[in-house]
Amino acid sequence: RGESGYAEAKRALTELILNRRVYLDVDDLNVMDQYNRLVSVVYVEYNSTHLLNVNRWLLNNGFAKIYDYPNEFNPLDWSLYAKRTP
Repeated sequence: RGESGYAEAKRALTELILNRRVYLDVDDLNVMDQYNRLVSVVYVEYNSTHLLNVNRWLLNNGFAKIYDYPNEFNPLDWSLYAKRTP
């Protein structure tokens, strides 16, 4: 909130995940950040074989920026899609 582009990012994220099942890959190093938010990579179903990486999608579409906080994730290694596991 209070950041440039907040309303647009919120609207895009809402359209992408509202009323959809999300899957979280929660950080093993720091489950919560300094603002008491869950640190995770978020996925939604893309099709029957793949999930969409919401974090990568936000980056690719200019709705998010990479900040270097200590956690297990490296956004530079993220793919937009992840193969579903049964």
